[in-house]
Amino acid sequence: MTHNLSPQTDARGVVVSECKPSSLEDYERALYQFQSNFGDATETLAATVKNDPEFVMGHVFNASAMLMMTERQYIPAQRDILTQTLIESAICADNTGLASNLISERSVHKPFSPLTRRFNAKIKTH
Repeated sequence: MTHNLSPQTDARGVVVSECKPSSLEDYERALYQFQSNFGDATETLAATVKNDPEFVMGHVFNASAMLMMTERQYIPAQRDILTQTLIESAICADNTGLASNLISERSVHKPFSPLTRRFNAKIKTH
């Protein structure tokens, strides 16, 4: 179902995906709720995308909000992914100094992990 509405902008003047006017209002409410911790942004967004399934930004914001509010038990895994990405990027950019520093920092926290050993070997051969 296409709404055939003209391009709309949010409260900051940024063009948003095609949506019903009420969806944009709900999006702004959810953004306020998320930033102020007043109300339930994910509940507001869930109702918004249920009412307007083609509102792409509603889906994106809802997924982002849930990711940012994830349980603390997943934070170490998220850090590992970020560290791995940074080290891989430094190696690909031939910035072995940065990669070595990142690996050294990781080695302090997880000296015997398979990931640390793999990166140490990668730096030595690079």
